[in-house]
Amino acid sequence: MPAGANLSIRAETTDAQRGQRSGPDQLRLGFEIDSGFTELANLDGRYLSTEVADGFTGRVIGIEALSAGALVHAFHYHS
Repeated sequence: MPAGANLSIRAETTDAQRGQRSGPDQLRLGFEIDSGFTELANLDGRYLSTEVADGFTGRVIGIEALSAGALVHAFHYHS
């Protein structure tokens, strides 16, 4: 990830018909720089819902430093 980039997690609705193989949204993890959003990974949103996770409700965002300290400058939620 380039220096100065912002980490971004997006939940985007899907156009596919909802069913056994399609969830309500896609979660996209990536980073943003001046040229736009670069996706690093995505996940079908139903894997983080009661539909598949059996009783888990809601979604939680967290940050963990795996090797050294981390500094979070800001957190913004847009709906």
